[in-house]
Amino acid sequence: MTGRMDYRPNHEGALWFAREVFPRIAEKLPQAKAYFVGSGPPPALRAAAGPKITVTGTVADVRPYLQFAKAVIAPLHIARGIQNKVLEAMAMAKPVVATRDATRSLAAKPGEHFWVENEPARFAQAVIQALEGPERDIIAANARKYVEEHHDWPTLLQDVDRYLESLNPASAQEPSSKLRAVGLKPLELSAGCKS
Repeated sequence: MTGRMDYRPNHEGALWFAREVFPRIAEKLPQAKAYFVGSGPPPALRAAAGPKITVTGTVADVRPYLQFAKAVIAPLHIARGIQNKVLEAMAMAKPVVATRDATRSLAAKPGEHFWVENEPARFAQAVIQALEGPERDIIAANARKYVEEHHDWPTLLQDVDRYLESLNPASAQEPSSKLRAVGLKPLELSAGCKS
């Protein structure tokens, strides 16, 4: 799991996973390990660390952790808007297991792009499927394709383009030119978000 751990929904979700879900996974997969990657973990989350649970605190870049993860979790029970932590993992073609709150702002589908569960035993079973189930690679590839189709900059900037053209239809320009015209620079998908 990645995210700022001093943000209450993140550390509460991490603690729920560490206390209620991970023991069920470790019972079936004794080699499993969980990593909570992000700044500001509170004392209760740091106390959950041990041989099978790592709480990193601040890291320079979350991408190496995502790269080597066999699966990524987003066990949030309070969430608003799109969770970049979910999109980042999907963009890196990782199997994702999340709660309903962590995914409700996405058009992606449970069972096709990720697993969605809220109850500890079912969440644990979904993580086991994400780690070693036969469909894990298919769901991870679907997740990557979903991000490419719905969350890349050309797609997202289409609405900005239409809006800017409505302001001045005579000056149709490339999206990056339009952004510069209003004082903005094109952005790249950042793996270091703080969500």
